[in-house]
Amino acid sequence: MIGIQHIRAIAHYSVSPCSLYHPEVIKAYPEDFNRNWRKAWGIDS
Repeated sequence: MIGIQHIRAIAHYSVSPCSLYHPEVIKAYPEDFNRNWRKAWGIDS
């Protein structure tokens, strides 16, 4: 679960939460990332 510190940092740096994880991490743990994450990085299912 994302904590308040993460939310504040994301807002402060104006980044997408999807940019916090490298595509290789998303590919390695597909059960932890839904299709929105894959779409953000252009990863095929």
